[in-house]
Amino acid sequence: MPNFELPGHELFPVANQVRAGIVSYDGANPHVRAKFRQAIPRFLGSLGAVHGAKFSEHNLDAVMEVLDHKVMNAELLQVRLGTDGPVLDAALATGAPDFGVEWDKSDKLRIYPVYHGEDLCVDKDIAALFREYTKCLLYPNGMGLGTWFMREQIRRSISDPDWVFAGRDNEHFPDNGAIRGVMDKFGAVHGTEGDSWVLQLHGLTPSMESRFGVNNVTKEDLPSDALGISKCPNNFLVRWGVDGDPQQIAVTFRRLASTFDAEPVVWAKIKSHGNAPDGIMLKEVLSSIFSVGIAEIKSPERRWGVPMSKFMDETDISRAFGGPMPVKHIHAHKEEEIIQALLEMNAEHRVFGHEKMVAGSINLRRMKNPIEIIGQPLPEPTTISTINPERDANRPYFHVVPLPEEMPHPKVIPIRPNSLSVYEDKPFTIAA
Repeated sequence: MPNFELPGHELFPVANQVRAGIVSYDGANPHVRAKFRQAIPRFLGSLGAVHGAKFSEHNLDAVMEVLDHKVMNAELLQVRLGTDGPVLDAALATGAPDFGVEWDKSDKLRIYPVYHGEDLCVDKDIAALFREYTKCLLYPNGMGLGTWFMREQIRRSISDPDWVFAGRDNEHFPDNGAIRGVMDKFGAVHGTEGDSWVLQLHGLTPSMESRFGVNNVTKEDLPSDALGISKCPNNFLVRWGVDGDPQQIAVTFRRLASTFDAEPVVWAKIKSHGNAPDGIMLKEVLSSIFSVGIAEIKSPERRWGVPMSKFMDETDISRAFGGPMPVKHIHAHKEEEIIQALLEMNAEHRVFGHEKMVAGSINLRRMKNPIEIIGQPLPEPTTISTINPERDANRPYFHVVPLPEEMPHPKVIPIRPNSLSVYEDKPFTIAA
């Protein structure tokens, strides 16, 4: 099979004669699939070596299956250093679309698309050449390969006016100066070892199971697209409290898989309103939130703990009884009290290779000069409305509206709100 290269018109000018472009994974294109199958062991192997981990090619088929089912995304950066030079595979990134939350001045929960970055692997030799070949008056020190890659990823993430991302999140070891330096250019909010450890749970700990819990915890589905009608199979949200409460906590759960062995993983991103309850009450709330989240993850409808090799099997008994509980990586960025409470309930540190991981994020609104950095102004991020199963349990997707007598057949009009609107408990008014 011929080696896949981006055509010339998809390689964009960087500086001097250097051009670059991004190949997005497409399992339906055999040439693209073969290219990623070739690139993944090379790049993830180099990344694992940095952390004392190893990528086994024995797991490559399973990793490709995860990409084929769109549980994870992958992107390959290709560059050409000169007019007649070869097209080189320079960097690989993996991740998945997710959601983030914050509260407005009226204590109303607001939800935005956020991209979760899992791996970013750069070929060091090509990166050195890229920097050298891009030296010019505009970039006297040249441009970093990782910087250009992330800039283009961000540009893509804000290019769809119906689904504008607000930023990115990730995990990294505390002394990873390279990734922290790249993040700084785009509005980084760095976590520290004191306030942003990434933790993990394999289920409820005995300390969590022994608690009474609280009863004002709800699960809400998140939309799969800008229309806001169908729920996403890979995301949901659990929250404690309601809009207007001075104390609220929300957790977004995202189905992922390890890019090293394809084992199921859940990315649980927890955020408080900045006024978390104290002591024992905080532990009761957290235990209840994770109890609700685990029940949903294991449900026959979700089955996130079932490996992709079995997930599509029609005879798998998890379709009737639910699946196992995968490991949860808990991203508690700038949430020192929550981290301390979880550690006291025997949550573990997330360790990759020999390094404990910390949470980081990029808030694009913190970018100092978007036009200079990414070449365009920043649009407002899309505000997402959840699909609350309790609120919507008895509400039809369509409402039958009687028309005048000369038109005897009723007209069916959808009444679901789209993802850009604030949900109101009443049908839309739709002009004929």
